[in-house]
Amino acid sequence: MSDSQNTTELQAQAIEATPQAETTTGPTSTQSIFEILFANEKATDELEEKIKDLLGSYITSKLSEIRETYFPIFLWDSSEISNFELDKIYEALAGNIDETGKPKLPVLLILKSPGGSIEPAYKISKICNSMAKEKFVVCIPREAKSAATLISLGATELHMGPLSELGPIDPQIGGLPALGLQDSLKYIASLVKEVPEAKDLFALYLNENFKMNYFGWTYRITESAVQYGTRLLSLNSKKTGITTGEAESIPHKLVMEYKDHSFVIDFTEAQNVFKNKIVQTGTKEIAVAEGLYSAISMLELALRFRWKKRMTLVGNPMNRSGIHLFNLTNK
Repeated sequence: MSDSQNTTELQAQAIEATPQAETTTGPTSTQSIFEILFANEKATDELEEKIKDLLGSYITSKLSEIRETYFPIFLWDSSEISNFELDKIYEALAGNIDETGKPKLPVLLILKSPGGSIEPAYKISKICNSMAKEKFVVCIPREAKSAATLISLGATELHMGPLSELGPIDPQIGGLPALGLQDSLKYIASLVKEVPEAKDLFALYLNENFKMNYFGWTYRITESAVQYGTRLLSLNSKKTGITTGEAESIPHKLVMEYKDHSFVIDFTEAQNVFKNKIVQTGTKEIAVAEGLYSAISMLELALRFRWKKRMTLVGNPMNRSGIHLFNLTNK
């Protein structure tokens, strides 16, 4: 298929994905953004800033019904959570602090992320709590996996829909689970028990390929993930009703019990995991996040195809400071 055919097909998909209420141009529509993309094969600084302005206006209009209740921020990123996201969220949260240094409104985080580094994720959850008035709410329109799930553990309320997805928080090393090393040793031990005459062969293999200090490190970072989760769940325990025992058992389950890091924890599974104390469904908050998803996901696809750009919404995307466009090969 030619590039022109692909463009035509993508245009048709964009129009089809645009709700009927958005078929006119203006701050409540994404149509003008798609028109810029399809009219220009290459991005320029001026065009990128225009798209950021239009998208910021669109997001502002879509958040209008909750802006008097919450201070909304975003972590909507297809790459890994890092200190970049931490810094941008901290900068955005400064807008929720009054002249006396106190938070003005509860914080609502719209979260869509595959995960990333555990340390910045932990700090993001902590600062969202400390810079929120009364409660920190997390809205998950689609996936919030791994370290993004860790962020959710600090929430007073967790709003999920039919396609929302959390995941296990067991640490990964080079794309493989840290727990996998422990499981491998247990498996080798069971083989030696079954075939004792092979013990010397296994001993030689372990001696040549295994470092004891590495095993200790993988064990400790696994336990550290549980500790981070327990601390976050304990932040709002008086409001959520999560007991001390549950604050320990829930992270343990998320780290230790799921056998696949990609395991889908949907809203029914999440209600079971969190003892139905923080997970809410069918709310106005998740409806707003779902409404944004259909338009933003289509725009992400168009930017990738047309301009070879990756878009993230981190911090406050109601102005251009929270909308970031990167070349696909770069952060």
